Amino acid sequence: MAAKIPVIFFLSVFSFQSARYKESTGEKIYLAQAEITSPMLLQSKNWPSFRGANASGFIEGQNIPLHWDIETAQNIKWKINIPGLGHSSPIIWEDKLFLTTSVRPDSISNLDLDAYRTISHNDHSEHSWLVYCIDKNSGKVFWKRTAHAGAPKVGRHPKGTQANSTPVTDGKHVVVLFGAEGLYCYSLEGELFWKKTIGYLDSGYYADHKIQYGHASSPIIYKNSVIVQADKSNDSFIAAYRLKDGKQLWKTPRNVHPSWSTPTVYESSEQTVVVANGGNYIIGYKPINGQEVWRLLNSWFGAIPSPVVTRDLIILCNTPGQPIYAIKGNARGDLSHADSSTSNTFIKWSQLKGGSYIPTPIVYGDYFYVCGHNGVVSVYDLESGQRLNRKRLGGQGRGYRFSASPVAAGGFLYFFSEDGIVFVVEANPGLKTFAENELSEIIMASPAISEHHLYIRSQNHLWSISEQTIQQN
Repeated sequence: MAAKIPVIFFLSVFSFQSARYKESTGEKIYLAQAEITSPMLLQSKNWPSFRGANASGFIEGQNIPLHWDIETAQNIKWKINIPGLGHSSPIIWEDKLFLTTSVRPDSISNLDLDAYRTISHNDHSEHSWLVYCIDKNSGKVFWKRTAHAGAPKVGRHPKGTQANSTPVTDGKHVVVLFGAEGLYCYSLEGELFWKKTIGYLDSGYYADHKIQYGHASSPIIYKNSVIVQADKSNDSFIAAYRLKDGKQLWKTPRNVHPSWSTPTVYESSEQTVVVANGGNYIIGYKPINGQEVWRLLNSWFGAIPSPVVTRDLIILCNTPGQPIYAIKGNARGDLSHADSSTSNTFIKWSQLKGGSYIPTPIVYGDYFYVCGHNGVVSVYDLESGQRLNRKRLGGQGRGYRFSASPVAAGGFLYFFSEDGIVFVVEANPGLKTFAENELSEIIMASPAISEHHLYIRSQNHLWSISEQTIQQN
């Protein structure tokens, strides 16, 4: 289960003994590929939530392709059409892949990548909100369910969709959130366990509530509950619902501006907190009752990147101004003032600039990697917060934009531009681009990894990319 995995194990298993081979020369590249020593990491089949287990962004022991080619079908195992629009990511449990989308009856699916942020798209035509279960081995659709049909209750950003939130599963339940259209829980076989309306989730421009961007925060599972962060124009909240029947377990008001960040659970022997990034404040809560544990004044209008948890740290980036905060896992109280003893005790390091506007950063090995919306990648030392390098993907003069969050495997980082270019970068402070691969479709959704396969959702298709054939059980 995604939120239950102890965060401290991820980095403790790293070993710098393994090698990948350059395909062109056969030269070995010695990079940070994990030697699997934890039983949890043996579950390489499962990518149960946004960014995988506890939003880490990687499963180690995986060698996904460095190169592929859509014209020759090199390393393209399959692709299938996904109708409608959705920026939700695929999730995987064993051989089942789950994905959501929102479909208009006229099949028109428009994205405006150049839209200014204070514009909303209000479409009152009939939509169908769909849940797909797909065989990850073949691309065959196991089942499809219509969760809801009707006119959207809330507008969306022209770059966004009506299906932005990624599903989550614990291997028994699949929970999907369609914003104001409701929260739904299915079995892995497609039986609807329960559905629940949780309010008018109208996340939008903080200075003008008539401008709506749509909900994007994804639900997470912690033990027997589903946790939803709902930062919106008025009456923002974070709440937990019982997994077996949808009953509300607790609900905590949040005095924050609208934001689109997915919460993350930090778990250690000292304390467990669910961390909710946001405008105004970043706050840690007890996941069993919603009680506030700590808060940090952010003083901005919203948040998109999700918190990253690793070792004994919780690392957060925020919106324009783009600060970075590395908060200790045992934090408590008000961390808001840099000169206070509480702040000095519980904030390990911070940067005033250099964070991410949209993509969630990633920790891999001893380094923290941030990809800006403009394609500038920065690498920081995890312990000190010192920036070690900074490079623009594609080089100077290449105006790529990035919304999808990076993933990592086998000693490489994968960055996905909105233009459909996937950059494969060596995972070390050198930030050397090893390959550029094209899918020739818009990519806004973050991908998934399972059993040496990379699953990418583009605007119209879902792709399975791998050098290997999945062994059937």
